Amino acid sequence: MNISKTQPSERVKPQGSGYNELTEAELIERAQDGDQEAFRRLVVATQEKAYSVALGYCKNPEDAMDRVQEAYVKAFRSITRFQGGSTFYTWFYRILMNGCIDFSRREAKRKRDVGFDEGLEGGESAVETTTGGLSNSNPARNLANQELGEKIQNAMEKLSDAHREILVLREIQGLSYEELADLLGIARGTVMSRLHHAREKLKRSLEGYVHGE
Repeated sequence: MNISKTQPSERVKPQGSGYNELTEAELIERAQDGDQEAFRRLVVATQEKAYSVALGYCKNPEDAMDRVQEAYVKAFRSITRFQGGSTFYTWFYRILMNGCIDFSRREAKRKRDVGFDEGLEGGESAVETTTGGLSNSNPARNLANQELGEKIQNAMEKLSDAHREILVLREIQGLSYEELADLLGIARGTVMSRLHHAREKLKRSLEGYVHGE
């Protein structure tokens, strides 16, 4: 169902703090008429969750921020196609995820092309992010943790988009089963099943390494 609109000439735009009185539906309505401040309010309300999801895919903070910004630009340009029936974030999330998945695929291909060593050069590595920042006090342990982090990242990249997505949302962003069901548009039972299979596939991918085979 389309969000109803009045003619722009009939609407008096709120000034300053007046935006604080608007509901999300009203902000969307105004954003669909080109009101950039209304759209900015939607961004502010959702950007933390969006960044968390993007970081789970991109690992590098700068890459994650780039994906978020690109997604908001696309959302602003296509906001007139928002049909209602869900929250702004649920609609925006699909735009963000498509961008993250495309980026992840490009990065996986790039790393295969340039090789392991070159893939770790420059900036904060994905391994450092995955392992939560390692101490330099034990080089042997740090190396083992770094290798495990790389194995986890590689294993995540081999998962299907659906399995990687649900792992990121559950394990990194901490969404509940109910939140996952709402966001992904699937039943709670499907959430539990998909999450179980995703964890099992990740576990199998890491089994040989963890057991030292």
